[in-house]
Amino acid sequence: SLRLAQSGVIITATDLDPPYLSLGNSTSFQAAPSTAARIQVIVDGETAEPGNFTLARGVVNSPNPAQAGIGIPIEIRITDNFWNITNSSSSIRVTSSDPFDQSTGPWVGWGEDPKDVVVNNGVGNFTFPLITLSTTGWTLTAEDQDNNAAPDPLTYLSFTSTNIAVEAGTPQKLVTILPGEQIDQGAPTGKTGTVDVSTAGMEIDVNVYVTDFFHNIVTVPPALGGSNAGDVQISIENNTDPYAQISIAKKSITEATGLVVFQLTPIKAGTHTIAADDVTPAHGVPWTRSLSSELTVQPNDAKHLLTLMPGENPLPGSGAPGKFGSPQQQVSGASFTVTVQVVDDYYNFQPTHPDERVRIDTSDSYDI
Repeated sequence: SLRLAQSGVIITATDLDPPYLSLGNSTSFQAAPSTAARIQVIVDGETAEPGNFTLARGVVNSPNPAQAGIGIPIEIRITDNFWNITNSSSSIRVTSSDPFDQSTGPWVGWGEDPKDVVVNNGVGNFTFPLITLSTTGWTLTAEDQDNNAAPDPLTYLSFTSTNIAVEAGTPQKLVTILPGEQIDQGAPTGKTGTVDVSTAGMEIDVNVYVTDFFHNIVTVPPALGGSNAGDVQISIENNTDPYAQISIAKKSITEATGLVVFQLTPIKAGTHTIAADDVTPAHGVPWTRSLSSELTVQPNDAKHLLTLMPGENPLPGSGAPGKFGSPQQQVSGASFTVTVQVVDDYYNFQPTHPDERVRIDTSDSYDI
């Protein structure tokens, strides 16, 4: 039986026993496809092999890597069981295994999953974007949405493509990752996890990645050399910790990883946000700045007592004397309140320290 639907088919008869008779060729004829049975998806870079039923997907070669957010040329076919194109028509729904390319978000206007395609006379062509960087790749699945008339099956056999690798687009954004977080490429924030609580005076690493619009890390390769080169500077947003120490505030991106790592020592207890800015003059339009998740800094171990007179206020993180303002004048014989705090070495209030008995003395030998 024939497998490949084509015109000009000739059957040749060959004598196998001597004396050999001359070959006998049939008149050429048309080999038509069999009954429509299945869907086939052909991705950019693949080549269809009609009639080759030994191929699981009826194609040879591998898909070309896709760029995040850019539509991949796709062809859908309705074929017989031997991957021959039929003249059948149907509505086909295409979905992907990419977790962030749904049409409903997070990247509305970019993601197109699911996508409905009308196939007429056995063939439909369209584009389909993938969003999330993946070296192993994502698959496309095509499923029939119509009820078909006999002799075709009620629905054609669905099809899942081979994996399509996705590479990052052009550098556009910075993503700041704090301890406890991980980069989450393709995700709306570009990160996942919960930030670890830091301790005043203890150094932490701040990772800053250069990414495309979809928070995919841009690395060289596959990006062209120099395309992700740039200088990044970090700071404490709104200077909420003016005492923080940054060993080197401006560094260059490592092109092979798309990453630069900063060392930051927070000093003032409280909540802070780290800002990362592109300060590369050659970029013209800088990459979009990044604000970190909220960093909570707890005080270090208790080290000192801080005595506050009326008129004085604590100045956490500042170190000795740990306060500002001038004591108010007091009147002889009138009582007043003195506040004593347990603080760490940076004069951050330490609320979890065990209770201490504290004695107050004055330089007035007649005080009560």
